[in-house]
Amino acid sequence: MELLNGTLLEVKGPMQELIKADLPVKDALALVKLSLKVNEYLIPVETLKNKLVVQYGTRMPNGQVGVEPGDEKWEGFVVKYAELLAEPIEIDVKPIILTAEGIKISAASIVALDQFITFR
Repeated sequence: MELLNGTLLEVKGPMQELIKADLPVKDALALVKLSLKVNEYLIPVETLKNKLVVQYGTRMPNGQVGVEPGDEKWEGFVVKYAELLAEPIEIDVKPIILTAEGIKISAASIVALDQFITFR
């Protein structure tokens, strides 16, 4: 399956939300396997994102490094981060089918998960 790094980052939160749902064992197992596989591809993208934050960010009062609109290097960060998000990635995952009955999940999460999960 080919998608963009940005799409991969967008699926992280919704997938974590869905993992918390009470699912039948077969569905839960399929979801965990999918999540682990997606994380294999997600970790390098998040690592590069964090490197960009360190490169373009400044130390905040709480001790963490961050980059915010209006910062001196904000525009440079935005350009490089947009490049990272737009980069295509080929991932070796197959979509799964989950039982929708009883699952409470937002419509936005369903849209984000659409390439990975079909609800029946």
